[in-house]
Amino acid sequence: MVSFIHAADLHLDSPFKGLIHLSDEWFEAVQNSTFQAFEQIVSQAIKNAVDFVVIAGDLYDASERSIRAQTFLREQFKRLNTAQINVYIIYGNHDFIDRQYLYIDMPENVHIFDETPETVYYQSAQGETVAISGFSYDQQHIKDNRLQKYPPRDITADYHIGLLHGNCQGIETPSSVYAPFSVADVRRLNYDYLALGHIHKRGSIHSSLPAYYSGNIQGCHRKELGDKGCYLVKCEQGQCHPEFISAAPIIWEAITVNMSGATSLQQALNKITQILHEQLERQANKRYLIDLTCQFEELDAALVSMLTTDQINQLIDSSDYWITHITCEKQSDQHLIDSFIERYPSAWQKAIHSVTDDDHFTLLQQELQTQVPLKYWQQDWDHDFKERIKQQAIQAIEQALVDNE
Repeated sequence: MVSFIHAADLHLDSPFKGLIHLSDEWFEAVQNSTFQAFEQIVSQAIKNAVDFVVIAGDLYDASERSIRAQTFLREQFKRLNTAQINVYIIYGNHDFIDRQYLYIDMPENVHIFDETPETVYYQSAQGETVAISGFSYDQQHIKDNRLQKYPPRDITADYHIGLLHGNCQGIETPSSVYAPFSVADVRRLNYDYLALGHIHKRGSIHSSLPAYYSGNIQGCHRKELGDKGCYLVKCEQGQCHPEFISAAPIIWEAITVNMSGATSLQQALNKITQILHEQLERQANKRYLIDLTCQFEELDAALVSMLTTDQINQLIDSSDYWITHITCEKQSDQHLIDSFIERYPSAWQKAIHSVTDDDHFTLLQQELQTQVPLKYWQQDWDHDFKERIKQQAIQAIEQALVDNE
């Protein structure tokens, strides 16, 4: 049997934008979370005595990798070297190869793929041969399908594994600038396992193919919900089976609290605390960042004004979780919305598509640039900003349905 760890998207030195309102202690914990997550992955690799570790890109959050991050990785790779565990690395769009004279040398057990797809071989202690193919980005955007340049499965090897940092067509985003590839490309290669990076949500690209995104090792913002980590992959009898291993010290969660009957600050606080205790799965050495939605039958302006993150975090005073966002909204008549969706599914899908299509953001940006003074121009149209606008647009449609019923 051959076993290995599949990790990707470490994003060491991630700036974790938008979290400056955290307490100093929490902000330091968040800043260190990606480092702690990878340290845990290395510990799991050693504990499970794997043959090797593969990392499918974006080890660093930027091509300007810090001394701290490089030194940290070197020390972790030394731990693996002591345990006689090899490491195979490709770089992605965030940490593409650039100004290599600023890089620190890594231990001898580490192989870094260059910008041309290549295949290296690993020989296990039991005599099994593993072919490993991959390439690293040499620029931020790779528009061509590099997977088509990978060699077909080496039939002389017991297992053939591919590493790729890229976007599978139809998965998450339609982007064509991050080494795009298709399910058909994967099927043609006939590899025993394709270790993917770039998409931060773990899972397979197709039920019949051994091609998996391991996701990032630590959630970076409020939309990256749930536990994060890596895959422990065991290959035997010609089959490779991945098993998720948790590594993230901090987990993002979105929680909704029904505020029916809460007419005072204390009652609202009691409901929030109760729901947090009920819904958060307590895990050792895990902490939680919470995106909280409070739904009221009727909105009381004075009460709502008191439900700020600063005040609620101060009142709760917990080291286990921190509320990063609070949204107070009126409870929708969901049955009316569900009825409309059931009766007019195509109209609903058309309406939702009209407000969530990324092309609309591009057109809006262009329109704003021509009509709004520069000092008022919103320049940072990042993923989080776009998702907030989309959600508000959907809520506006839902409210219009209720108002017009």
